[in-house]
Amino acid sequence: MEKIGRNDPCYCGSGKKYKNCCLNLKPSGSYILPSGKTVGTYAEDDVVKQLISSSPAFKDFYDTERESIGKIYWIKSNEDVESILGYRRGQRGKMYYLTGKTGLNKLIVLDQIPPSLDDEFVVAHEMGHFLFLNKNFPGIGPHLPNGIENDEKNKRMRLASSMSTMIHDPLCNSLLNKYGISYGNMYRDYILSVLENWRNVEEPAPNTYSAHTSVFEYVLSNLHDTTIISERDCLEKYNKFFESKFPNITEDGKFILDLIKINGYDTPEKLTFLYQDIINSMELGAVCKLQKI
Repeated sequence: MEKIGRNDPCYCGSGKKYKNCCLNLKPSGSYILPSGKTVGTYAEDDVVKQLISSSPAFKDFYDTERESIGKIYWIKSNEDVESILGYRRGQRGKMYYLTGKTGLNKLIVLDQIPPSLDDEFVVAHEMGHFLFLNKNFPGIGPHLPNGIENDEKNKRMRLASSMSTMIHDPLCNSLLNKYGISYGNMYRDYILSVLENWRNVEEPAPNTYSAHTSVFEYVLSNLHDTTIISERDCLEKYNKFFESKFPNITEDGKFILDLIKINGYDTPEKLTFLYQDIINSMELGAVCKLQKI
C-alpha cells in the first residue's frame, strides 16, 4: 500500500480523512504466538465493517457463513508475525490454525487492518478455509519427529502447506463465486508475475522439496474455475511456458490433474482418498500426512 497522508481519504473506503479514521486504530486484545511473543489482535468489527457496508456480496457471505466458523483472532502483520509464522508481506492475508492453551485457535493475518475494499476477496477467502476444515475436509500436515533440523522442518512445513493449498484454495474460490465475490485481476497478476520471475529459474531436480512444491503450484494454477479466471489466455501462456521450461514439473502436474479428474474433491471422503493417492504415488508418506482439525 502506498503511503497515505493524514489528510488523504482513508484507504478503508469510509470516505473520512485518514487522520479521522484508521490512522489511530489500535489493537483491542492480544495473542501469544508459539515463540512466546505477544502480538495485538483487532476487534472483528474494525476489520469487516467497511466491507459489509460497501459490498452486498460480502455481507451476504458474512451473514450466512460467519456463525459456522467460530472465534477468529485478527492480526496485523509485523516483523514478529513474519519471522515466526512465515507470513510474507504482500500476500495480503493468510489463515493459520495454532495450538494454544485452550486448544486450536483460528488466526487471520492481514497486511493491513482494516483491509482496503480491494481486499474483499482475500478476507472472505481466508475465512472460507475455516469453513471447509470445520466440515471435516482434510488438509496436509508435516511429519516432524523429535530432533528434526530446522531447515528440514521448514521444508516439510512448506511442502504440506502447498499441498493443502492446492485443493483448499479452489474449494474456497468456488464457494465465494456462489456469493458473487470475484477473484478479479489477482489471478492474471499472479500469472504475469510467474512468467516474469521464473524466466531465469532452472527446473528443480526431480524428487526434491522444491520440485514437489512447484508441481503443487502448477496444479493449483490449473484448478481455478473458469468462472473465476476471466481471461483464459493467461492460463494458456502459463502452461506453454511450463511445458517448454519445466517439462518434469509439467508431467507430474498433469498426472495429479488426471487423478483429480478421476477422484474429485468436493466431499471430505473424496478429498481424503485423493490426498492419500497423491502421497502414495509421489512417495511422500515419510514427510507429510493427512490431517483433520
